[in-house]
Amino acid sequence: MLILRHPDGALKRVELAPGAHAMVRSATSLDVEIGMAAYQRGLQAAGDLEEFAAHYGLPLEKTARKSLVTMSGLNQLVMWAEIGMRCIDSWEGVIDEGGQPAEVTARNISLLMLSRGPRSRLMEAMSAEIHEIVAEGNASAASANGAQVAETNIAPTAPGTEPPAPAV
Repeated sequence: MLILRHPDGALKRVELAPGAHAMVRSATSLDVEIGMAAYQRGLQAAGDLEEFAAHYGLPLEKTARKSLVTMSGLNQLVMWAEIGMRCIDSWEGVIDEGGQPAEVTARNISLLMLSRGPRSRLMEAMSAEIHEIVAEGNASAASANGAQVAETNIAPTAPGTEPPAPAV
């Protein structure tokens, strides 16, 4: 896999807790698609949910195995962990259970995302540009005439709503 480093200007410092922060960039639509693919894999892994959860280091009660709410929440964490793998450049002040600096891995991101404060700040930073594009109405979906946003609109102008003038 080839990964291009983003210029430092594209990274935002996100405070995780006192003495801990992450350097994060906003997700692209490709990052989100990769995260959604992980979400779908989670749905398909329902038969082997314990193994899937263990891969991401997530606790899973045997009694909650059949809960759709549990599966949905687990899949959301997995989706954001995969997006985080692409958007979190580095972090400081995040340590593992042995007191050593924790690496940025999908497992460690998912464990960090179990905490509401860091989760909301990371999700906000990673989804900032996507929300901005949607708010501006400049998403990349096809327009009504089939042209993409960046393309020239070649559709004929729609006729007015007033009836035509009577012929003389």
